[in-house]
Amino acid sequence: MRFTLIAPFFSICLCPTSAMTEASPFPVLGIGTIRCEAFIAYANSDEVEIKDDLELNVFSWSAGFFSGLNLFATESLVKDLSDSSIEKDALIARLLGRCYENRDATLVEELAGIYAGLPE
Repeated sequence: MRFTLIAPFFSICLCPTSAMTEASPFPVLGIGTIRCEAFIAYANSDEVEIKDDLELNVFSWSAGFFSGLNLFATESLVKDLSDSSIEKDALIARLLGRCYENRDATLVEELAGIYAGLPE
């Protein structure tokens, strides 16, 4: 049963697609390419397993995205990834808030904005 419930999420979110955006002008793969509208729908699911899996997958992808940006940032632009505002629950709440304001954006666009606002 669990596989049946989650399969639609993974078919939408984890397919090998890429996105080029003004906020993030380079191709990305994976869950960051989904639109905020889809993220909101899954985040509001009554199915606890779907919601928990979504949050874990989005958080994991975000951590890798932020780490990759730090890896290639100049020393003066490296962000503090220990900031409490990007712990799992806090990050998901911030991302949802931004997505409610811009439902047509992709997750990577909104995550790029969150990253830009992190302390150095």
